[in-house]
Amino acid sequence: MLRKIILASLTLLALGGSVLTPALADDICEKTILPGNNITDDWRPGCDSTHRMNYSDPYNPQPAFAKFYTFTLDRNADIRTTLSVTFDVQLYLLRGNTTLGEILLTQPNGNLSTYLEAGTYTIELTSRYLQSYLFSLDFNDTGSQECVQTIALDGSIADGWVPTCESTHRDVVDP
Repeated sequence: MLRKIILASLTLLALGGSVLTPALADDICEKTILPGNNITDDWRPGCDSTHRMNYSDPYNPQPAFAKFYTFTLDRNADIRTTLSVTFDVQLYLLRGNTTLGEILLTQPNGNLSTYLEAGTYTIELTSRYLQSYLFSLDFNDTGSQECVQTIALDGSIADGWVPTCESTHRDVVDP
């Protein structure tokens, strides 16, 4: 497999502090990902899944094609992934900065929305087909002072709603 792990010293500053820190430098199969950036990529031979097999030839099963995206949250946050293709795609959310991490969640179409505690995670995107795609990782920083504030009993806060702050407990559909 074409993999080379290199620690990166990049830190993203967002909402007054570092929220997401890349854990791996770019490689053909393993890449760093930063929130809000779209990545155009493709599945290719030599980048093999560690969790999914391709049984299209039942006499010779092979690992599915995969790409791995690793990131580190330095505090709790909601994340959302978006993938432009959904046919024959499987997403695995893994604990740690390894392709062999514990599977925390799986999603059959590559689009995932979940709450994560501070830590390092790897997203494994798999497909049985060689195809290009657009992938993004977005987050809501639930630890930001802009989003989370203490209110004293009988107190008030003279602030308004901020579009980047979302509830971790309630979804609202705008009519």
